[in-house]
Amino acid sequence: MQSVVHFSNIRNEIIGQLKKATRDIKVAIAWLTDEDIIRTLTQRVESGLSITVVMSESKENFRNISKWKDFLRFGGKLHIATPKFLHHKFCIIDSKTIINGSYNWTYFAQSNEENILVITLETSFDEDGKLLRQFEVKHKFLCDKASQQV
Repeated sequence: MQSVVHFSNIRNEIIGQLKKATRDIKVAIAWLTDEDIIRTLTQRVESGLSITVVMSESKENFRNISKWKDFLRFGGKLHIATPKFLHHKFCIIDSKTIINGSYNWTYFAQSNEENILVITLETSFDEDGKLLRQFEVKHKFLCDKASQQV
């Protein structure tokens, strides 16, 4: 397992990691309003990747719902977590890369003191697999529990 922490240029690191995906992306996020990240997710789902996003039912996430129209049209899955506030900020890419940290996927987060940890797993067995399964189980739980799918 390889781990790299990022305290700056976080947005570009997230977008770069999303662009490396070859199969699937699973996101659990409190706020996702950065249109460049949404556009990247849309491009990836349009290219045939399976992408599932679960996010909090926060008014900030829905000020401009039109940005999600193409994501949904191309087959992306969007779940809205309720009634509890979803405060997670993690992403699983191709069952081998985990992005986790304090960074919300918003434009405003760029000016905050934030961090992400990018974990690249060597194998899906032993300790790496245990860590991966914990994130995947949590993501599935949040999607299954979501009050609605857009």
